[in-house]
Amino acid sequence: MHRTFNSQPLRHEIRSLCAWESPVRRSGHRALVNIPAEIYLVIFAYLRPHDHYDRYGTQKSDPKRINDLRSLSLVCRYFCAEILPWLFESVALCPSQTKDATGRATASYISFCSSIKRDEQFATSLAIYIKHCSIRNWYDVSEIAGRAFLDLYIETLPSFVNLTTVSLVRIRLTPPLLAHIRRLQCLTSLSIVYCDFAGILPEHVQKFASRCKLKSFRLYFHRVHEALFLISNHILEEFLPMLMHLSDLRTNTWQFINFLIYHDITPPSLVNLEMLSIRSLDGMHNCVDVLNKYLCRLPALASLTLTFDDSYSRDHASSLLSLHHLKKLHHLCCPDYVLSKETSLPDNLDELCLVGRRGALQPKLFLESFGLWPDRNQLIKLSIPYALVLHILWGTSRGSRIGFERLEQLDISLDDTFNTCHLIQKPPTDDIKAMVLLLGGTLWWIVREMSLPNLRLTSFRLQDHSEHWIWGKDESTGQWTFVGKDEEVE
Repeated sequence: MHRTFNSQPLRHEIRSLCAWESPVRRSGHRALVNIPAEIYLVIFAYLRPHDHYDRYGTQKSDPKRINDLRSLSLVCRYFCAEILPWLFESVALCPSQTKDATGRATASYISFCSSIKRDEQFATSLAIYIKHCSIRNWYDVSEIAGRAFLDLYIETLPSFVNLTTVSLVRIRLTPPLLAHIRRLQCLTSLSIVYCDFAGILPEHVQKFASRCKLKSFRLYFHRVHEALFLISNHILEEFLPMLMHLSDLRTNTWQFINFLIYHDITPPSLVNLEMLSIRSLDGMHNCVDVLNKYLCRLPALASLTLTFDDSYSRDHASSLLSLHHLKKLHHLCCPDYVLSKETSLPDNLDELCLVGRRGALQPKLFLESFGLWPDRNQLIKLSIPYALVLHILWGTSRGSRIGFERLEQLDISLDDTFNTCHLIQKPPTDDIKAMVLLLGGTLWWIVREMSLPNLRLTSFRLQDHSEHWIWGKDESTGQWTFVGKDEEVE
């Protein structure tokens, strides 16, 4: 039976988290020299959770590690003061019945927020360490008690004075929620994912946007093709002042980007934009042509991610992506059919990810172009479908094979071709041993047949899954070992 992580802070009967003294040995040999606090900090550094966040901005950690750290915080006041802030750097404010990906109940912060509202010094001294907060999955909560808990969380937000990242996921936006968020002076990143704008008027957004100085903004709609029916142009227009100094912009609807282009939200407004991600582009209005003209005015762009919906494919592609003017671009993720042998890769490009909807990839046609690229050896990270791996292994019509001399990481998405080659309907994801054996054999074959002298990390991702099965190479022995599973973050 799994232990539930109760997020109520451990008080240790102190009035402030900062009220601690150096640890003193209370049992055993008293003549031994006390361990300096600096030594404890070095030890704690090995236990600290990694700064790894999910798609909602919540820190991902092993539940057992979290419980172990909480137990360690009980040792003494000093341990408490050092460890508890780590556990509260990232909080997810969810309904009590919410479960995480492993089936465990998510943490409840009701007691913690109630203590803050009562102005209890221990809770308020801990609140200043919160940097990432997601409020999610409240869309279907209708009972009075559930709404009261949500109101409590919203009213507590201004107490998180050092909060830099807020993620709103599956929640009805309200004027009080926006009003409390705009009071966060350190806020630099905001995500609005699958939210309901029905209760929001343009004047609410206008007040909100006038105070926010964002560096990162994400806007995702649940029903992509209805995006601009779910949120009016007047509301989108009020968001514009908030977007003037972005370095990271992500959305899953072309309509939103087209709205920005139509309103000429370009340099100097977005002169510092470094990351642009557009999901679910459609085949209407020559979007690639329009996008190419827009990209020409984004000189600082370093990462570009484009995916297309089912209405857009190689047969409908009227334009190819133009990249030669993006001098600082180092990461590109796009379908194969918007590239060709005429595509000139920027000199700094070292990460390439090829994506496409199921059945849309035409690896033979693409490989003939891909093999002619003189700059493929500049790639350090490559993400491709399994079908393309096969065609690289088997070579072009001339019988040659393609090598990647600098490649350090290879990510492979397992498409229907993988299932066909292994005579299976789908990979046995419920059987870890069988999956490790299956994927391990595939990896052994790939590294044997391809020229990959610097490859250090390989991962496999299944269709319709966000998990990656990761293998690492032991530098001393040259052997590959299964490292574990991890969730993909957009």
